Amino acid sequence: METKTLRHWLDSHLEYGRALQQGPFTLRMRHYHGQNFLDWLEAHYDVRTSDFLRREHLEAWTKHLAGLTTCRGLPAKPKTINKLIESARAILRYLAERQVVRAALLAGLVYVKEPKLLPTSVLTYAQLKTMRR
Repeated sequence: METKTLRHWLDSHLEYGRALQQGPFTLRMRHYHGQNFLDWLEAHYDVRTSDFLRREHLEAWTKHLAGLTTCRGLPAKPKTINKLIESARAILRYLAERQVVRAALLAGLVYVKEPKLLPTSVLTYAQLKTMRR
């Protein structure tokens, strides 16, 4: 019996999402992020099937994401990194539900803590004073 590749499983996951009537934007992002995730696994660890996927690979990918930068050279925002992790987790959860990988593998993908920022559009005291008139 031939082992299915991770790319085949990604396609299967996307078909499942279409069957659940997930939105086109969600499916497009899952496809794009999933392809990037699988490209990275192949380039760095030559992982093409679920048999060779290990928690260490997922932890290394998460560390790789922490070093991502924008086109302007700024570090990627935690929300962006978490979107990438969310897509990979969805694929792995799909594989775990089909008993292709162990569910414990998901523990290798931990979300980045997003800072709670103060609002930037707060009125000054002078602006409030003019509104009261």
